[in-house]
Amino acid sequence: MPWKVFMVDAIDYILKPISCASFLKAVNKAKTWFELNQKQTEIIQTTQDCLFVKSEYKLVRILLSDIKYIESANEYIQIHLIHDQPVTTLIRLKSMEEQLPKEKFMRVHRSFIVNLDQVKVIERNRIIFDQKTYIPIGDQYKEIFQAFIDKTFLI
Repeated sequence: MPWKVFMVDAIDYILKPISCASFLKAVNKAKTWFELNQKQTEIIQTTQDCLFVKSEYKLVRILLSDIKYIESANEYIQIHLIHDQPVTTLIRLKSMEEQLPKEKFMRVHRSFIVNLDQVKVIERNRIIFDQKTYIPIGDQYKEIFQAFIDKTFLI
């Protein structure tokens, strides 16, 4: 059944009878995926308090304490900073999540990682950074985020 390919993170699938066109399409899709994953090495963790990411053909140094949240945008991520414009880089959110210290950063939605030190207001299952920025807390992440709140905040 074709729906099972999603359960095993398959890149593509081919149904019988196999045509040359469908085979080439699947191969090209796998090749593109592989090339994108090879580019995922564009993040370099240098110290405990900063990281370097490749953005617009340059390496940009970002202090971890300056990160408000990180937002996924397809194959790219936007790193939203406290005082500067967002930095966009070609890396998957999961790869970034693995690079960040777990005690300071938490994934709260399939598209967002937040800097826990920057969380000031939580209202109706969302994190509010300012009047324009609301980060939803996904159902999949509610329990882990609630455990953080219980451990950290006085309620």
